[in-house]
Amino acid sequence: MSAQGKGKSGINYSFYEGIDEALALLRLGLECVSLWHCFDKEVPTGLINQYESTTSSLIRTLNLPINYRGLFLEKYQDEVQAYPISEGKPLVYVSADTGERAMPVIVLYGKVNPLKDTTEAKRVLEFLRMFLKIPSV
Repeated sequence: MSAQGKGKSGINYSFYEGIDEALALLRLGLECVSLWHCFDKEVPTGLINQYESTTSSLIRTLNLPINYRGLFLEKYQDEVQAYPISEGKPLVYVSADTGERAMPVIVLYGKVNPLKDTTEAKRVLEFLRMFLKIPSV
């Protein structure tokens, strides 16, 4: 998220941060696009719930082909790990064998981009493949 302003209480963010970029990626023809709102453990539960609820409602109501997920970020053993959020709290997975935290599988695919087969999207993706030297499928 990028800052929209800074007040006495800290940086203020908009619930729709990232939707513009996700829409641009859809227009470029990517197969699937996901938007992740990432929260630090210091963010109050009520604010997390508000962001998640408002953002997912907007995406769902407009039937946007964007996969949305709120994630909790935490540093664990010198690595930043992401955990899905449920009711404003992180769903932290603990290994039954070792007792260590395990990274959950975060699904990257879901809703498919209806623009992916347009002529413009195909041209853009072909240009990106050539420019980035990615083999065609």
